Formats: sequence, structure tokens, C-alpha cells
Amino acid sequence: MTSALKKEIPGIHGLRAIACLAVFGVHLEQYTGIGGSWGPFDLALLLRNGNVAVCFFFMLTGALLSLPVWRNTTQHPLAPSTAWSYFMKRFRRIAPAYYMCLAVLVLIRSPWKNSQVLPDAGAHFLFVHNYTEAYFYSFAAPFWFIAIQMQFYLVLPFLLELILAIPFGLRGRIVFAILMAFVAYGTHFMLMTGAFPGPLGDDFVGWAQQHPLCSSHSVLAHLPHLALGIAVGGVLSLDSRRASTHLPSTSYDFLVGVVFLAILAILSTPLQNYLVLPYARYYFPVIPVLIGFVILFAPRGNWILRILEWRPIRYLGIISFGVYVYHYPVMSGWSKLFGIAGISLGTQWVFFALVSWATSIVVAAVSYEIIEKRFHF
Repeated sequence: MTSALKKEIPGIHGLRAIACLAVFGVHLEQYTGIGGSWGPFDLALLLRNGNVAVCFFFMLTGALLSLPVWRNTTQHPLAPSTAWSYFMKRFRRIAPAYYMCLAVLVLIRSPWKNSQVLPDAGAHFLFVHNYTEAYFYSFAAPFWFIAIQMQFYLVLPFLLELILAIPFGLRGRIVFAILMAFVAYGTHFMLMTGAFPGPLGDDFVGWAQQHPLCSSHSVLAHLPHLALGIAVGGVLSLDSRRASTHLPSTSYDFLVGVVFLAILAILSTPLQNYLVLPYARYYFPVIPVLIGFVILFAPRGNWILRILEWRPIRYLGIISFGVYVYHYPVMSGWSKLFGIAGISLGTQWVFFALVSWATSIVVAAVSYEIIEKRFHF
């Protein structure tokens, strides 16, 4: 399986940029406590719910990495040569920026003075820190996502082989991928509530009570989003089979606008309270389905595509992984400097946001141009 698409889907980098900005907003609210309300709309609630950007990243992973297989169902993702090439490409996409940032954070924590730092760093190096409660947020809060993402890279070929084994044709396999998302949610729900039959159910509940972060943020908890992303990849492949190109259309601008407004309304108002399923992540299934529509409709738009393909936004999407990796340590550093200077983050949140955002972009751009680009082949 190859992760490269035959033709780049327009607008995807722009969507990555928006998702990256949403993640930044999550941590900006955590550091500054900014908020405000206008009728039913709550700014602090909207910023906190910016973590649904992680759902977008998981779904995009499923969509883009499954698309070559959907387009050529004779591929076998688990064939040794194919699987090795695929995994090394994904590793080179993640590792350079992540390992560089991790190394700096390890040195800051002085491992020669604290014997607990190196085991923690080792778990992060191997992308398994999400299985230890004490390591989950230890170096940088956003790093848990990177562990799940790397584990998804390992799981994805098995899921695709399972889908390809279903003898129902392309549309039937898309439906199967959607069903897989709901089965994954149901399995996670049963494990978390002790309803799963047999000793595994009882054992998992006990483990989950002792490891609330590890269980609620597990691979299984996020598998529904990856599976829905795979289904989106299947729909994209159907699209490409009907026609090699699509003319931009303002009707799709309207559809994307409606979906964006629906997402904003849900994330910033009490509407979200009616969409919460027990133990579901990111308001599954409503928000993930809406995100799927954005991935499908945005590349066909006219004005929305011009915005997403505008050079600064597109470049931000290209370096978005670096921004994701570096922004939290950058914000932490600036918050310490503000504290030393006696500047309140709450009252000077605009200045804090600007310097943190600008520094994150500069660091990510330098990292991408000097280090990461060398590994993208």
C-alpha cells in the first residue's frame, strides 16, 4: 500500500490549517482562560471543543491512506514489501519533528538529575506512552495523539485487508467500513461499562478505573473515527471513477458553509448536550459525519477552495504537523516568560496568542524546510 495519492486532493492542506488553528485554540483557552458569551454562543466552550480537530486528523488519515487501495482493490496492504514501504513512509512523516521536539524536552527535564525521565522518554520514543497514565501528558499534552496516530498506521493495513475480503463490491465495502465504526464504538462502550461478556469485561473495567486517560483515549476509543475516514476514502474513490475532474461549484460552497455553521453551532452552544453518547469521542457520530461531508465537499467548491488553496493557508497546512508538535512547548515557554515579567496571560491574551502562534509557525517552518523535507520521499 502506498500513501501517495495519484492526484492531490485540492483544499486538503487548507483544511489541515483550520484544524491546526483549532488545536491551538484549545490550549490558548487552557493557558489564558479567555471566554465570552453572546446569547447561546459560548467562546470558551467553542475553544475547548476545538479538540474535534483531532477527529478530523484521524479521519483524514483513514481517507487519504485508504484511497489508493479503494482505487485499486487488487492491492494487498499486508504484502511484506508493500507494508514495509508504507510504514517507513509514515514513520518518516512523523518521526523527524516529533523526535527533535522530544529530545529538547528531555534535555530540559535534566534526565541526569531525575531517574524517571528516561523511562518516560523511552515510552515516548516507542510511541507507547499512551498506555501509562503517568506518561500520558508528561512531556507535552498533544503528544498522546501522535502515539495513537502511529498505532493507527499499524492497524490500518489489517482493517483494509478485512474490508477487501468482503465480497459485496465497492459500495458494500463502504457500508461495511461505516458499520465497523459503530461496532468499534459498541465494543468500547461495552468494555467501559463492564457489559462485555466474559472475564475480559470485568478485567477491563478494573483497569479503566485505574487508568482513566489510557482507557478513554485508547486506540479503540478512536477507531470509529478512523473507520469513518476509511469510508470517506471509499466515497472519494467512487467520485474519481465517475469523472477524472470536477468543475468548481458554488453549490458546494453553500453546502460546506452550512456544514461549517452546523459544526460551530454544535461546538459552541448547549446543542452539544443532546449529541453526547456515553464514552464516545468528539460527539460521535454527528460531528465525525459532518467532518466527513467537509472532506468530501470542500475539494469541489469554488470560493471555499480559493480560500483553502490561498498560499499562506496552504503552506500552514503543509507544516501543520510541525505546528501541532511545537506549539504546546512554545506556549509553555512563553507563559513562563510572561510570568517572569509579571504579565497576566488572562488580560494580555491577545499578545500571548500572537507571539505563541508566530513562534510556533516559525519553528515549524524551519523544522519542515531544514529537517522534515529531507525525509519526505
